[in-house]
Amino acid sequence: MNILVTGSKGFLASNLITRLKEKKNINILYFNRSSKKILLEEYVKISDIIFHLAGQNRSKLKKDFSINNLELTKKICNLIKINNLKTKLIFASSTQVTNNSIYGKSKLEAENCIIDCANKNNSQYFIFRIPNIFGKWCKPNYNSVVATFSYNISRNKKIVLKNGKQQISLVYIDDLIDQFLDVFKYKTYKNNQNLKFIKIKKIYKITPDKLSKILYQMKKDHGYFFIKNINYKFLLKLYSTFLTYFPQNLFTYSLKKNQDDRGNFSEFLKFQNLGQISYFTINKKKSRGGHYHHKKIEKFIFLSGKVKITYLNIINNKKITFIVSANENKVVETIPGWAHNIENLGNQVVIGLVWANEIFDSSKPDTHRYLLK
Repeated sequence: MNILVTGSKGFLASNLITRLKEKKNINILYFNRSSKKILLEEYVKISDIIFHLAGQNRSKLKKDFSINNLELTKKICNLIKINNLKTKLIFASSTQVTNNSIYGKSKLEAENCIIDCANKNNSQYFIFRIPNIFGKWCKPNYNSVVATFSYNISRNKKIVLKNGKQQISLVYIDDLIDQFLDVFKYKTYKNNQNLKFIKIKKIYKITPDKLSKILYQMKKDHGYFFIKNINYKFLLKLYSTFLTYFPQNLFTYSLKKNQDDRGNFSEFLKFQNLGQISYFTINKKKSRGGHYHHKKIEKFIFLSGKVKITYLNIINNKKITFIVSANENKVVETIPGWAHNIENLGNQVVIGLVWANEIFDSSKPDTHRYLLK
């Protein structure tokens, strides 16, 4: 299957092309502003599907909108009509077709050109009126507020809030690409004319002011787990996007290390409602634990070494021990009301991970010292 992608060097096309490359039996044809014009005719003739993503969304010259939005669309449509092609045409339009801007008008005229072509040639078209897109590889300080804020905030640069309280609509790039790829399923319109204009799914609404506050919080916390009253799926996608704008020196960061003669202990991840994950070591001939919990639960897994786990019921003094080696891939779970102790039995440092069902609170630690005899 031959698939032509116009605007092939752009943000939207780069993400689409990457996903197309993951599929089998697809030959991608690339067309962009640096391509030879003669290639367009050759490519359109042999294409089964055309993703027409090329467009001019910002320029000081009015003619650029006409040349790059309308005229290119006309050329594609004329080639389809002249050669009586039944090519499936997917067009990236914009929600701005209704705002009377030069850009919006040029996109609307391009839509009408495609509709006229399809009606005369009995071919299929799918028009996506797309709002603001966010995701990896979008150019910052251009026309995307998410890309601009992400780039500047990650570098401690100032951001400019224009119309900070005015709500904007956002769609995540991978969600949009999913919808693009759905057109492979549409063999006919099935008498449903509404399929011609594809309704964008999973649109998120937010103000620039709120967006900036979220990104500042993400940078501070290295995550999004404590941000409240925001759609969680949106936060996941926003954080994934945010990280792609980080300077390389921020690809790693250090955890606070709590160290004593037993080894070290570092809190790794904390979650608003799901507790925390920590990393720890136990030095040779040393132990950790010697306490019990009322409601806190911990799950330990050991990555190296060999340990003895001792449990003691603080009510009836019943005692249980287990020997656990890292190669057993065994989880050790603490039980409320049972004191527990973990002793390093080997000649190497024990390395382990522990999940607790609540975040450690020094004012209410629910960790009570208890000597295991």
